[in-house]
Amino acid sequence: MGVGGWSPLFDILALSAGTATLCGLVFQIKLMDVYVIGTLCTVINYITLPLKPYIVDNMGRFPKKVTRAMLFGAVGTLLAGLALWAAPSNAFFDGLLPDFLKHIALLLFVFVINSTLMALTLRWFGQKYGKFKPFMIFYGPLILALIIWMVNIPYQNMRYSRLLLMVSFITMLIGNISSGNLGGGGLKEFHSNVDNIQGRMSPNSRERTRIMSIVPIFTGLLRSIFGIVFPMLAALFGGQQNIRAYRIIFPIYGMICLVQSLLVLKVHERVLQEKGHVARAKFLKTVKEVFSNKYQWMKTFSDTIGMGPNVQEGLMVWLYIYVTRLPWATGLLVNLYKLPTSFTGQLSTPFFTKHFSKRTNMIGLRLICAALTIALIPCLGLRHGSTFQIVLLMVLSSMRTFFVSTHDVIGRTIMADIWDYQQWRSGERLEASMNYFTYVTGPLGFLVGYVMPFFLGRAGLFGDMDVLYDPAVFQSVITTQIWIVVGLTIVSALPYVFYDLSAKKVEQIGADLKERAEALDAKQMEGGELA
Repeated sequence: MGVGGWSPLFDILALSAGTATLCGLVFQIKLMDVYVIGTLCTVINYITLPLKPYIVDNMGRFPKKVTRAMLFGAVGTLLAGLALWAAPSNAFFDGLLPDFLKHIALLLFVFVINSTLMALTLRWFGQKYGKFKPFMIFYGPLILALIIWMVNIPYQNMRYSRLLLMVSFITMLIGNISSGNLGGGGLKEFHSNVDNIQGRMSPNSRERTRIMSIVPIFTGLLRSIFGIVFPMLAALFGGQQNIRAYRIIFPIYGMICLVQSLLVLKVHERVLQEKGHVARAKFLKTVKEVFSNKYQWMKTFSDTIGMGPNVQEGLMVWLYIYVTRLPWATGLLVNLYKLPTSFTGQLSTPFFTKHFSKRTNMIGLRLICAALTIALIPCLGLRHGSTFQIVLLMVLSSMRTFFVSTHDVIGRTIMADIWDYQQWRSGERLEASMNYFTYVTGPLGFLVGYVMPFFLGRAGLFGDMDVLYDPAVFQSVITTQIWIVVGLTIVSALPYVFYDLSAKKVEQIGADLKERAEALDAKQMEGGELA
């Protein structure tokens, strides 16, 4: 619960165009500078991505030749960063971003810092705590220190270019340490490892489903409480545009998260491997193994095209603002339907997986969500803000949230099954190496991301959102958005037609893995006795 509680802080602190609350409202960082830094992070991340999964799946231990190569690479990267930092200013580059070359240098420094920290954390503590717990245990204090540093930056007395460098450096460190990538996403070493560790808490697929249906209730609780309370508390200290609110609230809340996150010490990873298993994931072989995993291809394509039923989230927010004509009450109305039905949907997951296969669930739940989205169309023709319209919208939203919550939990259980299948095929679980699919999801997601803006522009939405108060434009835009959402949701369900990793097959894989582990343990014991 404490680990999951950090996420709203990361969102508020992030140097992101979508959520740059502190950087935008308080530090007055220019939006274009945020975009350029984000682009640089993406480029560097694509270049450096192969190393991080290799570190994690090998638990920070490598052959001597590889270790030497990594040391030379780290030194070379640091020297390149120092050269860029010392390079004279360039008018063209600085026109894109102040101190452009220095920002690239910072990215290189942060990459070396994070990679070294990952390798040492797993090397020192992986044998005792497992693959994911070390990050969740030891990264918390470092993240809290970085957060305290960021909210206490004396920005009023700093040149803009220097402030931008400092903010960029801190957010890159937080983004790497908390999310495993420059700018977020990726290996998710810290707060999103709550999802990863659930797949290792039990080798039994049914038991994993029960665990995954309960855990989100607690991991989301502290986050939801903070989202409700923070604006109220911030108002006591001058509001969200006053740095005093962040300097008082964030350290206190961060300490609460840190203390609660230590509860993960009592969680155990139960993977079907021989005792004292030593990971030996060779890079080229690992890449080949991962990209030959047909189930990972299915899930990756499905999630990227439709982004799951959650692709409807933006649509629902727009409906609550422009249909009810009560923008001030949007947050309240959304939470009234979302929290109870979300919890109910999560808890209902074992029932769905008991009576239907996961393939049937993934297809059926997405089609149900598509049908509920189509059912919104009659709601658009009712009088804006009428009681009946609001009630109908909340009923449809509640039903949709119930099925989406169930779908999301089943999606996580499928990921754990795919990890079992990968271990059965290659002898290693390779959870981190699944991130090589970023090379596929990045360009594909980029293309899919342009579908919505293209068609909404043709429907009449060119930029100014106030045009949605015009009934004719609203009807055209929202109807177009509904059909896009329905189309993406249906297309995203198609890969699961070919998904045949049934519960019986997963049980057989588990039994085979257990038999292998016991055989290796017996062989090791025999070898020890002979010695």
